[in-house]
Amino acid sequence: MSARFKKKNTLLGMSILLANAILPGPTLAAPDYGIHPYLGASYGYDDNLLRFSDGSSARAATGSDKLSDSFWRADGGFDIAGKLSEQVFSVKLDVNHTRYDRFDTLDYDGRVMQALWNWHVASLFAGNLGLDYERTLTPFSDYHGLERNLRTTRHAFVDGQWRFHPSWSARLGYSQDTLRYEQATQVVGNRNDAITQAGLSYEAADYSNIGVQYLHTRGAYPDAQQLSIFSINNDYRQDAVLAKIDWHATPVSRLFVDAGWLRRRLQSVDERTFYGPVARVAFHTEPSGKTELTVGAWREVSASGDVSAIYTVNRGVSLNPVWNMTSKLKLEATLMNETLAYSGSPQSISVTTVEQRRDRLQNAKLTLSYAERTGLALSLALYRDRRHSNLAQVPYQSNGLLLNARYQF
Repeated sequence: MSARFKKKNTLLGMSILLANAILPGPTLAAPDYGIHPYLGASYGYDDNLLRFSDGSSARAATGSDKLSDSFWRADGGFDIAGKLSEQVFSVKLDVNHTRYDRFDTLDYDGRVMQALWNWHVASLFAGNLGLDYERTLTPFSDYHGLERNLRTTRHAFVDGQWRFHPSWSARLGYSQDTLRYEQATQVVGNRNDAITQAGLSYEAADYSNIGVQYLHTRGAYPDAQQLSIFSINNDYRQDAVLAKIDWHATPVSRLFVDAGWLRRRLQSVDERTFYGPVARVAFHTEPSGKTELTVGAWREVSASGDVSAIYTVNRGVSLNPVWNMTSKLKLEATLMNETLAYSGSPQSISVTTVEQRRDRLQNAKLTLSYAERTGLALSLALYRDRRHSNLAQVPYQSNGLLLNARYQF
């Protein structure tokens, strides 16, 4: 059996995230103990960096109809992992600087910090206590201005699992998420989420797992949204009950299913309540030692990065084949198609003549990566992003490449 299918592996992060409400509960699987500093450099080019719909839109915002730009990024940091008795600790710190060629007002310094304590008490109790922090630019698909708009996210979490029977376990968890934007025009999207979860699961002899999970989210938007003469309170409450399945279908394949019912109620307007089924399914297989394939499909509710809609209902499919050409060389492709219905938009209920926005996202990416045991890693990625929409000035198309080099000491 491939090492990827051992009990503690999460298969490239295929833990299901429904409506931003599932505690991640990361697991440290065979960490490389010690202190490992690293340095990295990246070069990127995009023929429509700011995601404008056309040259006239770019001219109105920047004074030029040129859409393309390139950037350089330098980063450095360290990974630390250690073990004390049964307790496992890890810390990651990364600082980076990005410099753009044409749109130099976007130059910024970014930060990433992660800390995790994977705790154990005897053989019956285990869990995680951690903090994730990131400071980076807001994605250009959500913000098109030439003024730098940094986005800061924090995720603090604690969870615990009690294995009260060789095959049965119960889980409790709590997390707090915060999102903050730098630009005043975006502060209406600032958000605080408090998430509580409880679950029960059964583990079979082949490590297949089936369970049920309840999640409750209290979401608060500190800044009210102004719409004409109205002030909209976007605070919400969300409840979800999900069946969770991790089935080892064959010795080389696994099926992941999270499916259930979700209710998201916005306090200000009942018409914006969502109540219905949600699901995410992923199938992963490794038919040979050199090939892998992951297929996914989902219907879920997600917080929108566009401040004109507080949530979207997303439906999508994805395909991710991987070819491990040699022990050092890997070729990976990612294809994704997703539709977004802006059901949570205040405009959709305040003005009856406004058509509800609907987008379709299409993404394709091809990555060739090379890794040496000495610590050197290189990669080249080519990508194409496209957004269709029923609203003008929203569609865009972009093509680009990204070169990465990293050396871990």
